[in-house]
Amino acid sequence: MAYLRITPARGGARAIAYAVEQESHQPGIDRVLRASGNNLDPEYAKEQMEVIWNRFGKIDGSYVQAYRVIQSFPLEQLDPDNPDDVDKVNEMGLELASELFPDKQALVATQGDGESGLLHNHIIVNSVSFTDGKSLRAERTNWYHVAKMSNAVVNRHGYDTMSFEVPESRSLRKASQELSNQGKYVWETDLMDRIKAVMQEQDVHDRGAFCDRMKEEGVSVRYRFSRKKGREGELTGVSYHFDDRDGKQRKVKAKGLGKEFMIEAIDEQLKTNQEEHLKKAAAAPPKVSRREELDRLLAQITIPANEPNAATKKESEQAPKQEPSATSTESKETAPGGFEFDVAGHVELMNHRKRTTRKPREVPVEMAFRKDVEKEEVHTPALKENAYDDTLIENEKWEQDRKDEVAKRLLGQQAAEQKRRQEKRETKEKAQREAQVLKQAERERKEKEARERLEERVKNVVLVESSLTKELVDTFAEMVKEKEGKMQTTVADKSRPYTDNDLVRLSKFRIADRKKEERQQRHAPQKTVERDNDPEL
Repeated sequence: MAYLRITPARGGARAIAYAVEQESHQPGIDRVLRASGNNLDPEYAKEQMEVIWNRFGKIDGSYVQAYRVIQSFPLEQLDPDNPDDVDKVNEMGLELASELFPDKQALVATQGDGESGLLHNHIIVNSVSFTDGKSLRAERTNWYHVAKMSNAVVNRHGYDTMSFEVPESRSLRKASQELSNQGKYVWETDLMDRIKAVMQEQDVHDRGAFCDRMKEEGVSVRYRFSRKKGREGELTGVSYHFDDRDGKQRKVKAKGLGKEFMIEAIDEQLKTNQEEHLKKAAAAPPKVSRREELDRLLAQITIPANEPNAATKKESEQAPKQEPSATSTESKETAPGGFEFDVAGHVELMNHRKRTTRKPREVPVEMAFRKDVEKEEVHTPALKENAYDDTLIENEKWEQDRKDEVAKRLLGQQAAEQKRRQEKRETKEKAQREAQVLKQAERERKEKEARERLEERVKNVVLVESSLTKELVDTFAEMVKEKEGKMQTTVADKSRPYTDNDLVRLSKFRIADRKKEERQQRHAPQKTVERDNDPEL
């Protein structure tokens, strides 16, 4: 099966070095079979891209300097041993780079030294535009879009559409496999299970609800936006943060978990949940609003003003009836109609009714409800704005933490690089000192051997041991340099080379001459010059 992969690289120079400068993975096969470039010379790709990075200030590890696109082809269609097929593969890679990234520099290196033996292209794309310095974004770095464009180029050249293997996270696959084989806890699996469970809930039908439910599950969801002149731009991705079972903080981008956890898959599932939610809402009976329900209840509990309430009636019924006493006749009066009634009792009854009669309500429940509604209407936008601000603050904090981490890592790398250079310099200086010591020792050994040979030659000429002095040997060495190998003329006008006897004799003559000059210098009268201290006229 063919393979296609696109990954970001913060070290663009290292990506180029890996593609074209590293040794071949298979002995006997060249690392790079063909090389071409879009908007650059492939021989000077690294230098030309570095010019753009430096021009726009994107030279530290906080920027993505390049994108690596690996595009492989099956053996059934293209043979690595056929030079024409190699040229076609390189040509298709160059077309893909020029169509996908017309305003970017791109290096296309065709290789065939992989374990599978497939012909494949390493396309190193400069993320920074040489026209305006803007970096690659969104669709042009999307795997599905690149795969679609790659198949379009392949079809134009007469080859079948390729079925690419969707790449997984290499670190996730390796870590999960190792831990699962050992029967241990895998935090990635735990996180994916939590995300899947929340995504399947029909009540979760928008991003806000998704973030809230994930927070209840102990997972913080952070959406990443591109920045454009100090304001939030388009949505570029999502990441997840949570504490695993061991209490260790974990954070991972969605693409590190797989395509089903990326923003496109999440939005698709949320859209499905929303459709299901709307279907259920349409099938359910109409819901009575809180205001309508309150009005209905108030209509049932309203009491007329001239009617005593139920509690008053119950008290009057339960109160014991008192028989009129003989002394109560004084409180009775005769009405004009001719009947008698208790005036005091009537007054007391009227006062009791005034105290207990329920007056018409001023609808306190409705007023409280209205206040709640008004408060909710006022506070809801504020709460949403606060939630959005909190999200921005969290994103900014996470971005600052990431920058601090990058800066810390850079400082660590710089310190390690300085330490490595210092150790290398010290090792080099130590090796130089040791070499100088060895060289000096060798020179002294040779000088000693040469002097011993000179002493041996002088000793063979001088019969008396006491005559062998250091001065004689030194002078003999001078004579050897001056006279040895040369010819001398004898008294009989014959030429013959100087022998050791001749050199020793000449050495003695030179020593005698030196001593004579020294004696003459010691006994020569010294001339004194009188100094004139008189002032000039």
